[in-house]
Amino acid sequence: MDSPSRKRERETTLETVMHEEVQLCPTQREVLQRLVGSLDENTSVVITNAMQRDNPIVYVTKPWENMCGFSYGQAVGRNPRLTQGTKSDPAVIKLMSGALAQQQSCKVMMLNYRSGLEDRPFYNMLSISPVVHSGQLLFYLANLQDYSYHMSRLVSLSPSQFCRTAQHFMQRSRLNAAALAPRNLARPAILESNDDYALQVTPVAGQTPAAGFQMKRLGWSKLNLEPEHLIDRVVDCLQTMGARYELSPNTSDTDDLFIVSVEIRSVACRILVSRDPAEESAYRILCSRLGGDTFAYHDFFKELRVLLGDAVESGESLNVGGRRMLPAPLPAGLSQAPPLPRWGKAQEWKAQKSDAHELRVVEVPAHEAFAPAAADPPAAAPAAAGAPAASAPAAPLLGAGAEGVEAASAAGSSSGGGHSVGRHMDLK
Repeated sequence: MDSPSRKRERETTLETVMHEEVQLCPTQREVLQRLVGSLDENTSVVITNAMQRDNPIVYVTKPWENMCGFSYGQAVGRNPRLTQGTKSDPAVIKLMSGALAQQQSCKVMMLNYRSGLEDRPFYNMLSISPVVHSGQLLFYLANLQDYSYHMSRLVSLSPSQFCRTAQHFMQRSRLNAAALAPRNLARPAILESNDDYALQVTPVAGQTPAAGFQMKRLGWSKLNLEPEHLIDRVVDCLQTMGARYELSPNTSDTDDLFIVSVEIRSVACRILVSRDPAEESAYRILCSRLGGDTFAYHDFFKELRVLLGDAVESGESLNVGGRRMLPAPLPAGLSQAPPLPRWGKAQEWKAQKSDAHELRVVEVPAHEAFAPAAADPPAAAPAAAGAPAASAPAAPLLGAGAEGVEAASAAGSSSGGGHSVGRHMDLK
């Protein structure tokens, strides 16, 4: 509970900074006071009134003004679409509008325009979080990051615009200084402003004390770029290197997780982009060899490191091996990790650029997307004289789903077929 002096200070701050045209109910005014008093002054944030038609802007920070090219006075009362332009993807705008209409938090990459001018485009990584009081929607708070430089580093992959909704984006948290820290604002959530209101928290998988494993893994930790961009950079490098790969979208209900299965120069490996367990607000890239020559694998990894360049320079190198480690946490409801892929003839996935640069998700039946990792096959019965020898069918390149894939890469455990559905993301 704030002291009376702190409360008066916030009220004075809000009266000083809030535009005279902004009309709020008493509860909204109190919550906005908390928001303004707790936001980092270096964070680009826009807040809209979700209780009024068309979500008019009620507050922006100075970094937002600098990034978007509008002053607070010019933006107040208008919808944030004032920064959209001719090449802002209509499909992404529709998805974003649909998410907000359902009071869902979401993450968006969109081409916007400073001051609405066509000659001043910038790529905007946008994280939108509903702000509620006792469960009732009051505001939408959006955190903006200028990703123009990072998108310019893509060589073979065209920049894409997207709108992501995810189960873990619907996690509810208290509206406090920790939730409003810059890195946490980049992670969409539902922010509850009533400290006495009971939160409905979705269970998150804990650390699974399955048997430890020994496995050599290379990569980088403590990365500050968003995981959606990190996986784009990895795919861009793979295309530049001429690798064959399959990209699995995020299918975890509890966290960000992206996996690429790769085949290059007779080496099979898997690359994982996920939250860094050692630093909650950062991410990591892990690369594990599944098969092939060790020296060729290390040559591939060195080339990958050079091509990733600035995307991993700010992180710490990982070279894990020769000691027992616990696998990554398994998502809720998953008792064991999916099997390793049985590598057969790889499918080649090609990037085809559409006008909207959309990511197309293709659903395939589980029996096509997942290949059981059987033990050594039993010896075949001797063939009859003159009968042709039977050959085993080639298995698909991607054999494990997103959930538990790191543990699967390490432990190589097997699981039943079931009726699950695999989701392949095709950059087409």
